[in-house]
Amino acid sequence: THFCRENHKKGGVAIYVREELDACTQEIPIGSNTELIIEMGMVKIVQRKKQLYILGVYRTPAGNLEEALNLLSAVIEETKAENHDILIMGDINIDGLKIDRNSKMLNNTLSSHNITRLPLPPTRVTSTSSTSIDFICTNLDNDYIESTIIHAAISDHTAQLCKIKHTPRQPPKNTTKCRKFNQENLNLLKARLEREEWREVHSADSPESAYKHFLSTITIIMNSTCPLKNIRLRKKKSQPIYRDEELRHLKETYLQCMRRYELTGKETEKSEMNKAKKDYDINLKNRRRQLSADCIANAENKSKA
Repeated sequence: THFCRENHKKGGVAIYVREELDACTQEIPIGSNTELIIEMGMVKIVQRKKQLYILGVYRTPAGNLEEALNLLSAVIEETKAENHDILIMGDINIDGLKIDRNSKMLNNTLSSHNITRLPLPPTRVTSTSSTSIDFICTNLDNDYIESTIIHAAISDHTAQLCKIKHTPRQPPKNTTKCRKFNQENLNLLKARLEREEWREVHSADSPESAYKHFLSTITIIMNSTCPLKNIRLRKKKSQPIYRDEELRHLKETYLQCMRRYELTGKETEKSEMNKAKKDYDINLKNRRRQLSADCIANAENKSKA
């Protein structure tokens, strides 16, 4: 699910779901999104009669906080997510390391739904500030949830990683049904067709009836000589973009430059950081482009590659 701005640039929210969870995940429509105030996307995951609501949030720093919190509260109430397990994540632009009016307003809104904000280390660090303006909020017990941050080298914010402990349901096997056409089965099929007299087809009083009898006879013969069998589909291998040693080295170089700039604030360190980021981004794009080209070149069906 996602929310994309129509009248302004940047912003928005997106939630991606792993393929094995697609069948048990439902998008929850949200009508309370307001650009430049608060932007949200929600999904519901149902497993073993348990429901988990996941809400992605982005609030602009200059947006009206009271209006944003009222809209957030309305979504939680209208979807009845507070009656089930709920996880809220995103960029709220309220520093969790400070106890001020804004953080108190957020905490009061969350507590009215029995939801708490988990403590996080600084998620945005510059040479002049260190703030925790991204958040992870839930009504789950602390024993069932783990959270941390990741220096992903993608944004000026760190990424937030949240893990929920549960007993996973065995994912359904990725199978399909197909007929087995080996030489032995084909010989049996040929012999059965040669013996068939097609009396009901020839004596039918209409073309529709003749076709019905023909289809029924063919189906019976096919099922007995070339039966349908379950075949497990092979999982498509993902392209190992981030296993490239050069990319890994460029990413680490950028992170080191970023940390030096955060500590010193010097313009020279900033220039080195920007250059390292540019080198990393260009190589990452080129690597993706090359992998896509290789995938198409090696595919048997190039139109579907």
